[in-house]
Formats: sequence, C-alpha cells, structure tokens
Amino acid sequence: MNKASGTNKQAKAEETVVAHDSSGQIQALSKEVTDLKHSVNILEKERDFYFGKLRDVEILCQIPQLEGLPMAVAIKKILYAANANQSPLDEAQLYMQQSLNLGEDEA
Repeated sequence: MNKASGTNKQAKAEETVVAHDSSGQIQALSKEVTDLKHSVNILEKERDFYFGKLRDVEILCQIPQLEGLPMAVAIKKILYAANANQSPLDEAQLYMQQSLNLGEDEA
C-alpha cells in the first residue's frame, strides 16, 4: 500500500508541475494574442488613413476641370496601375515629361 500511495503522490506532483507549466504557456500565448490583436488594430487604422488619402487624391483628379491636366493623368496612371510587380512611376514620369515638352513646343 505504501508503494502505491508514494507513486500516487509522485503522479499528482508531476501533474501539478505540468499544470503550472501549461498555465504559464497559456498566459504567455494569451498575452501574445492580445499584442497581435493590438498590432492588427493599429495597422488597420493606418491602412484606412492612407486609403482615405488616396481616395481624396483620386476624387480630386476626377474633377472635370482638372482631369485632363498632365499631373492628374500621371497620378491616375499610378493609382490605376494593375501590375503590382512594376512601379508605374516611370510611365507617369515619361507622360509628364512628354506633356511638358509638348507645352514648350506650343509656346
């Protein structure tokens, strides 16, 4: 009987250690989840802020009196570029340069 109760006490002690370790892991993981949720919240706010800025620029470029201006056309080339692997900046700059050169030729 003594052997059985000694083994039982040892098993309970091991369970307590495992439970304590698990509790610590759960707390650490819960803190990590909370931190990640906070980070996601901040990133979503930042994304929404910059999206709003881009939307304002897009609306400005669509004003009938401005939409034909070379700068507005160049900005729309950048905003509406479909290929994410290439920067549309070169094309927009080329368009601006050509437009400025045409304006100089007309003057």
